[in-house]
Amino acid sequence: MQQQKNSFKALQLIHKAMLLGQILAAVIFLILIASKMQTAALQDKDRLFQVVAVVFSVAAVLIGSYLFKKKITGIKNKFGASIADKFTQYRTASIVQWALLEGATLFSCIAFFLVGNFSFLALAGVLIFLFAMLAPNKTKIAIQLGVGLEELEDL
Repeated sequence: MQQQKNSFKALQLIHKAMLLGQILAAVIFLILIASKMQTAALQDKDRLFQVVAVVFSVAAVLIGSYLFKKKITGIKNKFGASIADKFTQYRTASIVQWALLEGATLFSCIAFFLVGNFSFLALAGVLIFLFAMLAPNKTKIAIQLGVGLEELEDL
């Protein structure tokens, strides 16, 4: 029962750790470029990186959302499954969605570091905001899984 009680807190911790990693990466790259400790090495590839970053970001958001919704639909249609099993599958779906967003964010941060164009940092900021909005809470999980909030209290 104790392990089950920590499941929700563990999911929140994973989300916070991934969010903090993205923020730290953006801040470190910003400090390196702004303080002129590192010069942008590939400024001539700015346009190419812009296209790749935008396509990668849009694809990450759309694919992550699609995979998450598909998994949630599968969980909802699974009758007789325990709430712990449903939550385990929910956690997997969430982490996949988060990983795709984090990958796009880190690519944008690295592109900023290589090119020096602040638009990459702005894109990373938008992706970080979207990532933060996906933070797990019990009410949202109950609604998404179609279960009662009281069922999630043991997680």
